[in-house]
This record gives sequence, C-alpha cells and structure tokens, in this order.
Amino acid sequence: MSREEAEKRIIELERIADVDLANLEDKCKTLELKVTETEKLAQEKIEAAKKNVEAECRAKRLALENANKELTRKLEEMSRQASLTAVSPITDVLEHPIVKNTMTKLSTRAQQLLIKIEREPGRSREQLAAFLTSSKDVVANVIGEINRTFKAEVIVDDGGRPIKYRSMLQRLYITDVAKREINRIQELQTSLDNLRQEHKDLIDNNRVLKSDHLALKETLKHRPTYEDLAKVQEQSKIVATELKQSVLQLKKQEQAIRLADKIFSAVEQLVKEINKFRLAADVSPLTTIPQETAVLPEKAQSAEATATEQIMAPDEHETPAIVEATIPDTLFHPEPLLDFALREKMITFLTKHPQTWFTEQELSLALGDNKLFHETFLSLKDCPVLEVSEQGVKAK
Repeated sequence: MSREEAEKRIIELERIADVDLANLEDKCKTLELKVTETEKLAQEKIEAAKKNVEAECRAKRLALENANKELTRKLEEMSRQASLTAVSPITDVLEHPIVKNTMTKLSTRAQQLLIKIEREPGRSREQLAAFLTSSKDVVANVIGEINRTFKAEVIVDDGGRPIKYRSMLQRLYITDVAKREINRIQELQTSLDNLRQEHKDLIDNNRVLKSDHLALKETLKHRPTYEDLAKVQEQSKIVATELKQSVLQLKKQEQAIRLADKIFSAVEQLVKEINKFRLAADVSPLTTIPQETAVLPEKAQSAEATATEQIMAPDEHETPAIVEATIPDTLFHPEPLLDFALREKMITFLTKHPQTWFTEQELSLALGDNKLFHETFLSLKDCPVLEVSEQGVKAK
C-alpha cells in the first residue's frame, strides 16, 4: 500500500469516527432530554398529588372547624336553657334546673318577691309591698315581670278582697303536670353527652389527619429520584439473571439425580438377581436336577462378576446403554397394585346379584371406595365367573 493510499485510508477512518462520534453525541443529548422530561413529569405528578392532599386536608379541617362551631353553639344554647345535671327527685321547686335558670333572668327585687310568695303563700298585696318597701303598683308590676319571664302564670291571685297571691311553681314543675319538662331535661342531658362525645371524636380525627398530613409531607421529601429507580431496575435485572442461572443449574442437578436413581434401581435389580442365583445354588439336591445344580453356582458367579464390573468401572460413553440394558421392563412398567380382599368382596357381591349390571361407581357406593379401587375393578375382566362390557360387570 502506497503512502497516498494510507493517508486516504486514515482520512476515511477519521471521517467515519467523526460521524460515529456525532451520532453518539446526538444519542446522549436525546437521552438527556428524555431524562429531563421524565423528571419533569414525575415532579408535576408529585406536585399535583401534594396539592390534592393539601386541598383535602384543608376541606376536612374546615369541616371540623364548622362542626366544632356548631357544637359550641348547641352547648351554649343548652346551657342557657337549663343547667343540665343528673336529674334526682326534687323536693324544693326553687332548686329545679329550669326554675333556677329562669330566675337568673329576673331582677333582684323580682327574685326576692318570688321566693317570698313561694315560701309564704297567701300574702296580700299590702304585705308584699311592705316586704319590698314599695307601693302596691310596684308589686303588681314585679309580678307581671315574673310571669312574663317564665312565660306562664307563675304567681296568681285568689280573686278575693284583699287580694292574696300564691305560687304555681309546684304544680308546673314538680307535680304530674311537670313530668314532660323533666323528661325533656333528661333528653337534653343525653343529647349533650352525645354531642360532647361527637366533639371529642372530631378532635381526635382532626389530630389523626394532621399527623397523616405531616407523614405524607415527610414521605414526599424522601421520594426516590430517577437515578434511584434506574439503579433498582438494574439490580432487578441482575437478580432475574441470577435466578435464571440458578433454575438452569437446578434442572441439571435434577437430571443427574434422576439418572442416579435409574442407576441405583438397576443395581438393586442386579443384586436381587444375584441373590436369586445364590439361593438357587444353595437349594438341596433332592429338589433340583443335578445338572442344573452344577450350573447354578457358575451362573451366580458370572452374574456377580458382570454386575461388579458394570458398577465399579463403567465406561463414560457406554454407561447409559449398559444401565438401560440392565434395567428390567418391570422397573419402568410395574404391575399394578391390587386389593385382593376388595376383589373377593366384589366377586362375592356380584355373585349374590346375578344378571345385574353394575358400574364402577355403583360398586364403589355399595362396597366403599379406596385408593386401589379402580385398579382392582379393572382386574375383574380376568375373572372367569364374571362378564365385563361397556355396561359394567355382572355375574354369569
């Protein structure tokens, strides 16, 4: 190759290298753009999830605040209606919760007058005016104030001369007429307890929501990046490859174990044959032919020597063929196991019901099923006293 050709070749290689380098740079830029877009999409999804969680927390917090305000309003309203304590038998009407709560709305003069009339009924207007150190008109006005506050005729006069006043509080709040008011108090007490429990539950729920919100914020702070996800994916691929290799190794070991099982089975069969030869050699001459007795020891020694050679020094290429040749057919196709007691029961049962066809299922229901029932049923075709066909089996 001349110098000019070498220079041309070098220039051509440099041009190809420049093109490859440009292609690699373009691929790197494309990958960087993809990574940037992926990170941007992930950030947008995270921000959207964060906004949704914050909006949900704000809505729940607002609902809890509104429920708290409503409960507070109801508690205040019920407290204004009555001092709701456990109801017990009331002997003094002035200790009745409704009476006590309503009396707080009266003026001091009205309270004193009401207590005076309740404790000392039958007082005249002049006596009450002297008690208040005021005129009779003031007494009439104070009595009107009391009745308006209670929204009922709590103090009434007897209509005589002079006018005398008496209290109706006992009849309105303690006697049978007042039972509905007492029941109302009990209902309000129960409602108050339920509202307090509901208020407590709402506070607990609010606390749980706040803790969940903080935990979610903490989780979002430690969210995995794109690089972390790529590393996890790469590690997963490595683990998957290792698992595949382990599976292949296990399959190879399984094949080797199966081959070893076949070899061991063949060896056991050979040992059994050798033992048969030995037993045959040890039999008394009275029960055997003299010629066979002389040959059996030689056959036993020959079989033993052959098995020993096959086991102790097998050839690598001929081992599978030797093993396959020495394994008897009965090892891979064993005779089916039968339940002879069940077979006798079947024959006896069918003999007792001659000329009646029975299927396998019918015999199973009649005699009881077990693991060897199917094989035993199939063996009935060899019985000379039975007839077997597609319809089933019956006694001849």
